[in-house]
Amino acid sequence: TKLHQDMSDAANILMHCQLPEGARVAVRCGREGSWERDESYGNAGALWDIWRVRDVPALRAYLARHATEFWYKGEPVDPSKVGDVIFDQAFMMTRAHLRAAATPEEGAVQPWHF
Repeated sequence: TKLHQDMSDAANILMHCQLPEGARVAVRCGREGSWERDESYGNAGALWDIWRVRDVPALRAYLARHATEFWYKGEPVDPSKVGDVIFDQAFMMTRAHLRAAATPEEGAVQPWHF
């Protein structure tokens, strides 16, 4: 799921998912090979990054400043076509962006990651 914000409380029910033996993980967002993989996830079907509501303004500012570094539908994000950096769901945060957004210079926003 691309970066988004729920408008109300949400309960996400996930079905069990597992890759067949020998299958390769398919990158569905960004560019193939651009996501830094961590084998400790054991081929998890989903990873979640959840931000506190009070961090949303700093997260929005980070996304707006770095919009051209993100990819959407196989192409670099065009900031002129993004109406809302969160609600348009055009951004997928990579580990590099998560680390950068966590620095004091970028607003020190850190999600809960699970």
